[in-house]
Amino acid sequence: MSGITNPNEEYFKDGLWGWDSTAGVWVKLKVTTGTGHQLVDQGSDFEVVQPTPADLAVAAHGWDGTLWRKLPVLFGYSDRYAEVETALDVAAGDPILTFSTVPEGEIWVIQSLVGRSYQANVTSIRLVAVTAAVDVTLKEDVPAAALRTVDWSGALVLKKDDHLEARFYGCLLHDNVYAEVWGYKMKVAE
Repeated sequence: MSGITNPNEEYFKDGLWGWDSTAGVWVKLKVTTGTGHQLVDQGSDFEVVQPTPADLAVAAHGWDGTLWRKLPVLFGYSDRYAEVETALDVAAGDPILTFSTVPEGEIWVIQSLVGRSYQANVTSIRLVAVTAAVDVTLKEDVPAAALRTVDWSGALVLKKDDHLEARFYGCLLHDNVYAEVWGYKMKVAE
């Protein structure tokens, strides 16, 4: 490799090269196991070992401008989430339709939540996200008309033990109430 510094040479960009003063030739260098020093090609595979095992922990990392850090959970799709709750021929009062609770190991992203009454008796319909810290009203229709859908859409993230409710106020005996939710589930790697 007489022209090692010439970019037109065929081996110029093929790895890291060093001058072997004993043989008087350029040789391709490789990292050896254990020492981390660069030596002449040993002609066999080698394994990379780091002194701190935690440095090789399986995780997604990203550069924040100063350090490489483990990234937070990246959102993905594991399964669809769709559920319908109904209460037919309810007693007079304020029935609540409660959806499933998010299990451990999952996050749910809610994209649509609707509630409806088939009678004109209800005074309001409230769509609520129930969390450990607070109940959040997503939408409320006062007064709610018969056969009218009260709907909320967006991107709501629910975690373990959170759930949704459709609350109906002022129902009379024999009213029929319905609620539906749509979104997707994401499994969370522990």
